[in-house]
Amino acid sequence: MSCCIKNGVNWHVWSLGAIVFAVVGGCCFYGCATKVTLNDAEARAVSALKGSYGFVKYEMDEDGRLISLSLGSGPFKNSAIDQVGQFHLVESLSLSGPNVTDDDIVSITRLKRLARLELVSTSVSDRGLSRLEGMASLREIWLRSSARLTSRGIRSLKGAIPGVRVHDMSQNR
Repeated sequence: MSCCIKNGVNWHVWSLGAIVFAVVGGCCFYGCATKVTLNDAEARAVSALKGSYGFVKYEMDEDGRLISLSLGSGPFKNSAIDQVGQFHLVESLSLSGPNVTDDDIVSITRLKRLARLELVSTSVSDRGLSRLEGMASLREIWLRSSARLTSRGIRSLKGAIPGVRVHDMSQNR
């Protein structure tokens, strides 16, 4: 199940092949919905992120734990990345926008279960990427439009985390 907050409306979306089930503010289209709950810290963090980004997409497991978080590009506030650290069980994280910097990567390293990271059009450089080198849980990293990263920085990360797959979708390397 995926949940999106867009323009102040909480959307819960299920996908089954070509059929999409959506719940908007508790009104269900195509079937019934289960109540999605966040703990207090996560709810405050989602609210803060929504204020910073305007769009937050998250996925919860069957026990109601937030396991995937995607923050769309928007007017990023530096304190917003600190909110990401509230989601201790997050396994997948996607960040986009030029205001995501090397310094923001420090907050990501607190996510001990993070297995998948996507960085899209960020200002992260090799220095920021090197901060991920101690994250043994990382299995997959997607890089898109990341002009400040070099092949050398990517090779260093691959060497530091055995088995990590780095998908570099940038055209400049």
